Amino acid sequence: MKKYELFVKKWYENLEEGKITAVKCNECGTVEFPPVYVCRDCSGTDMEWIEISGNAKILDIMDVKYMSSSISVSEMQGSTGGTSNGVSKEDSRPAVIQLEEGPMLNTRIYGVNSTNKEELWEKLPLDCKAFIVQKDGFKTVGFMYEGEEE
Repeated sequence: MKKYELFVKKWYENLEEGKITAVKCNECGTVEFPPVYVCRDCSGTDMEWIEISGNAKILDIMDVKYMSSSISVSEMQGSTGGTSNGVSKEDSRPAVIQLEEGPMLNTRIYGVNSTNKEELWEKLPLDCKAFIVQKDGFKTVGFMYEGEEE
């Protein structure tokens, strides 16, 4: 098996163990999520696995009808991020988030819908949390906005 195949395998093994992980470049310190084999900042390949907090900030909520990523109610069965609520694609919106550890990414934020999107957009940035999702025979990572602390 090639080195990069082992790298991808490790990501999914970590998810199976309930760990949401990223990699940290030992050459420049950049954290990469989702994990990549080569650092995007310095092109280093000396990467170490780290478990991330799952804490993130929603920086922007986009008004795009369709994205390639969709998780249905039946797929959102388990979680390590503090929620086990099933939600549908209608209860999500494309967004830009930044993990507490630094990486920014485009993803879908669950818990944001056509009813609350405008109100939440006015309050950005907002907290969200990563969680593990069972999807099509494998686990992946989703992000959930769970409301504001009272």
